[in-house]
Amino acid sequence: MGLTELLDPAELQALLLESLIDNTYPILAIAVLFGAIGLPMPTSMVVLAAGAFAAQGLVGLPGVIFTTFFFATLGDSTGFGFGKWLSVNRGRLPVRIDSLLQFKGIGFDEHSHSIIFTSRFIFTGIGSPVNVLSGLKKTSYPTFFRYAASGELIWSLEMSLLGFFLGAHLDELYGFISDFSFAAVLLLAVLWLGKRAL
Repeated sequence: MGLTELLDPAELQALLLESLIDNTYPILAIAVLFGAIGLPMPTSMVVLAAGAFAAQGLVGLPGVIFTTFFFATLGDSTGFGFGKWLSVNRGRLPVRIDSLLQFKGIGFDEHSHSIIFTSRFIFTGIGSPVNVLSGLKKTSYPTFFRYAASGELIWSLEMSLLGFFLGAHLDELYGFISDFSFAAVLLLAVLWLGKRAL
């Protein structure tokens, strides 16, 4: 298998879902952790499928929710730690990140708590960059963790329970969630551009 095939999203999703059948908790943990760190993973689909497996009695629903929540917050914390490391070492890096630290276009300084919170379950496409930006902007870790964990708890419950109750319609459900996440991020971008134009 070449690198191109390895990175094909459809094949990755099929491989993860196939592996999920026999190794639900480890595959769920890996997919959620890597997705929260920022690697392109079909995280929502894996959590929905694990919820569907719980409905069939193959795994326990509390275990799915806990695994999802724990590894999502671990991934968020990893991204935050990377942002902190970048902030501390920015003078020694070959790339200048000062312009990112001074970027005020999204209103991160004024709305960091709500951005951290909502990027877990509404604007999921920006969750990983928000983790790093929070570390760069020197948000305190307890504050970051409180808002990130609260949002991840909602997302973990939401995805696990949707899979549990609507798992028979997994493909349609995943399509709707993907479309909603894309629309939410698109709306955020339009609002940001509108704010900059004023």
